[in-house]
Amino acid sequence: MGPNSSWDGSATLFEPSQTTSFTISNVPTDVGSLFGRFTVLAKGDYSIGTTSEFLDWSIDGIVSGQGRPGTGTVIAINDPDDVEWTQSFTIAQADLASIFADGVFTVTLDNSPEV
Repeated sequence: MGPNSSWDGSATLFEPSQTTSFTISNVPTDVGSLFGRFTVLAKGDYSIGTTSEFLDWSIDGIVSGQGRPGTGTVIAINDPDDVEWTQSFTIAQADLASIFADGVFTVTLDNSPEV
């Protein structure tokens, strides 16, 4: 695994409070001293000025976080109910080693009820 290895996955959430997961297989189990970065790119019914509209994420239940337009980077506001944004989160080496230990990891995304 090189320092620029990456895996992409996407999921579409249609309903408020909807949760979805996707699994990435055949990842190397030896991460050495590398750290990881998890980046969310979201587009949908997010409002910029509120903290109640967010996207929770989790990788194998080992690391998790919450993103929202107000703490990420807004890419585009197409109309008041269509905001595209991105946010990155760093994953420590020890957590990355735990996530990759079995050669598979699952990312779970969960929209807040208001989105």
